[in-house]
Amino acid sequence: MDRVYDYLGVERYVHDFNNVEQITKEDDAVYGVYGDHNIRKEVRPLISSSAEVLGVPLCTHIKENYKWFYDTFNY
Repeated sequence: MDRVYDYLGVERYVHDFNNVEQITKEDDAVYGVYGDHNIRKEVRPLISSSAEVLGVPLCTHIKENYKWFYDTFNY
């Protein structure tokens, strides 16, 4: 973060990434869509493996049934 602040030429701010407080509330239901705007208290990397999140059987199903998507967008 210090590098970002230095690049922007603004005063540095000390962050506590283990205790992030949510001060806003969003409700996408008013727009007719689902949205999850809940902020986790701790900043940490998300799981990046689709197999870990969805499971291998579902990932295999998606790849087999939506091959056109992978081909079209070079995945």
